[in-house]
Amino acid sequence: MAARSAQVVAISCIVGEMMFSTVSHVLLRTAAIALSPPEALFLRLLFAAVLVTPWVAADRRLRPGRYQPMTDRSRLLRYAVCGGVSYLASMAWLYAMIALPLAMATSLFFTTGLFAGLYAWWLLKEPFQRRSWLALAVGLCGVLIVLRPTAGEVRVDGVAAALLAAALAALTITQLRMLRGRETPTLSALLRLAPAIPLAALPALKVWEWPSHTALAGIFVAAALLVLGQAAAAAAFGTLRLQQAAALEYLRLIFATIAGVLVFNETIGAATLLGGAMILCAAWIGSRATAGTSSVAPPGTH
Repeated sequence: MAARSAQVVAISCIVGEMMFSTVSHVLLRTAAIALSPPEALFLRLLFAAVLVTPWVAADRRLRPGRYQPMTDRSRLLRYAVCGGVSYLASMAWLYAMIALPLAMATSLFFTTGLFAGLYAWWLLKEPFQRRSWLALAVGLCGVLIVLRPTAGEVRVDGVAAALLAAALAALTITQLRMLRGRETPTLSALLRLAPAIPLAALPALKVWEWPSHTALAGIFVAAALLVLGQAAAAAAFGTLRLQQAAALEYLRLIFATIAGVLVFNETIGAATLLGGAMILCAAWIGSRATAGTSSVAPPGTH
C-alpha cells in the first residue's frame, strides 16, 4: 500500500511538472518575441537559480546534523553535465520551433518517450516490458494523429534539431533517474541550474539587448514555474521507473493543446480528440506498467 501511494504521489508530481512546464514555455515564447532565444533562456535560468537558492537555504532537511554535505566530485560533475545537457536540449528545441511549423516540431519532440525507453533499457538495465513499449507506441501514434505533419513543411535542419532536442531531453530524464536518492528536490534543481548559467551566458552576451519590464516579468514567472517543475520532477524520478515516466510524458501534449486553445486561439478538430484519447490511453497503460514489480533500483543507478 505504501509503495502504491508513493507511485500516486510521483505520478502527480510528473503531471504537475508538465503543467508548470507548459505555462513556462508559453511565457518564454511570448517573451522571446521581443528578445533573442539565447537571451530569454539565459534570463530564465538566472532567475530560476536566484529563486531556488533561498528555498534551498530554508530547507530544514539540509541543515547541519540532518544532511551530510556532498563531497563526491564525480556526482557534482554529473549534475553539471545534466544541467548542460538540459540547456542544450532547450536551445535545440527553440531552433526547431523557428525552423519548422510548431505542429511538426512538437510531433518530432515527442520521440522523447521513445529515446527515454531506449536509455532505460540500455543505460539503466531496466527489464524489458511489453506493456511499456506498447504505451510508447500507442502514444506516438496519438501524437501523429493530433498533429498531422505534412511532408511539404519539412526542413532537414529543423528535423535534426527537433530529434536532437528529444534525445537530449530523454538523456536528462535518464540522468535524473541515475542521480536519485541523495539530494532533496530543491537542491537537485539548484545543482542542475547553476552550471548551466555560464554556459547560457556565452551566446546570450553576443545578442544582448536590455529587455522591457513586461518581458522581464514574463521570464521571471517562467523561471518560477521552471523551479517548481524541476523540483517536482526530481521527486518523481526517485520513485517511478523510467519507462513508466516516459509513457506518461505523452500527457504533455494534452496541456500543450489546452494552452494553444486558450492562449493562441488554436482550434480542436476530430483528429485532435481521437489522438488525445489515444494519448490518455497510452498514459494509463504506462502508469500500470510497474504494478506489482519491485521498486528496487536497477544495478548501477546508485
